[in-house]
Amino acid sequence: PFSSWIVSQVAQGATGKGGDIQITTPNLTIQDGGAIETMSLGNGNAGELNIEANSLLLNGYSPLSSQPSLKQQNLNSRIASTNTSKGSGGNINVSSREITFRDGGQIATSVAPQATGNGGNVTVNATNSVTAIDLNPLNDSLNGGILSWGMGFGKGGNLALSTSRLTLQDGGSIESQV
Repeated sequence: PFSSWIVSQVAQGATGKGGDIQITTPNLTIQDGGAIETMSLGNGNAGELNIEANSLLLNGYSPLSSQPSLKQQNLNSRIASTNTSKGSGGNINVSSREITFRDGGQIATSVAPQATGNGGNVTVNATNSVTAIDLNPLNDSLNGGILSWGMGFGKGGNLALSTSRLTLQDGGSIESQV
């Protein structure tokens, strides 16, 4: 019942910087709630997340969650960086020819409630296209697309997108929210 997960995490109370994640592949598919993620639950900063892929698909979600908050129930397929304490989130850099988000798939940074560290920045370069279609039907507060959420005391991260063609449809979005 668990989704696949690649993670670099700073544990609660830890002060060191989290490790970076670097992925280079012709095609990358993350689906059914799978995630590639850096996190800081402590005082150290989360690592950077760098992905280079010719084609990138973030598709769907896992319907299983026991967490109480709507935003914390984020079991969407995602590339993400989150911080929950004093450490800052890591920056996310994605380069691809085409990126497709379906049914809530995301590239996102978030600053959790009570966090004082700042969120990481998101930079997306897609030479051909970015398409975001539909949101997670089990939790319509979790849009699909490129997102930065600031729910704590730290600043939310900046978003930068470069592409030849952008399509947002049926809940797909690019948003920075505090």
